[in-house]
Amino acid sequence: MEEEIKLERPYPLFKVVQEDILDRRGKTSVYYSIYVKVAENLDWVILYGTFSRPWSEIALERLREIFDTHIFKWMIDEDKNAPTMFMVNDQLYKTTYVFPHQSCICGLNIKGNERYAEFSVDSIKYDYLHSLVTFYYKGDCVVKANQVFLDGELLYNSTQLKELCDEIGQDFHMLDSNPDKLMSYLNNNYDVRTYTCEFYTCYNVKNCG
Repeated sequence: MEEEIKLERPYPLFKVVQEDILDRRGKTSVYYSIYVKVAENLDWVILYGTFSRPWSEIALERLREIFDTHIFKWMIDEDKNAPTMFMVNDQLYKTTYVFPHQSCICGLNIKGNERYAEFSVDSIKYDYLHSLVTFYYKGDCVVKANQVFLDGELLYNSTQLKELCDEIGQDFHMLDSNPDKLMSYLNNNYDVRTYTCEFYTCYNVKNCG
């Protein structure tokens, strides 16, 4: 029977291990590895490594901030709990892999997204400690650049969204402040949990219509 793991204090515990690394030229560098221990009966697990001591301190604080809400879930079951989409540099991507033991996430351009540059690469990889990354999970609907995204797919481009808003009586210019009719439509037609547009987020779309 699988034992349930609970994040009870003082866990998770973090530590930074410093070691000398000898390169091919015989030069010695100091490498800093960040580990986490989530329960007394479990081993230490590496989350990150760097040759910079100042950056290791910054990375440690960032890992502490997002561990309970994100990383811990990925460590339990990456396939089940990984985000379906993520945003970085104001662009949305479909998640392909998340590597909690390397602190990075990989993704693909979302087909049909009108905001990608003409020569943008299809596949990207980001260190989510170096880059400001926002994670979206199954059922998280995002309206970005007048486009609707859900679970790594484009539901409506800007033209289609305008037509939909006209059809259901939703004010196209109030998607970030009063999107009730759009949320009601999404709730009735898709498996939507949250709705986000700019600085507006509804955390329970099921309460709509």
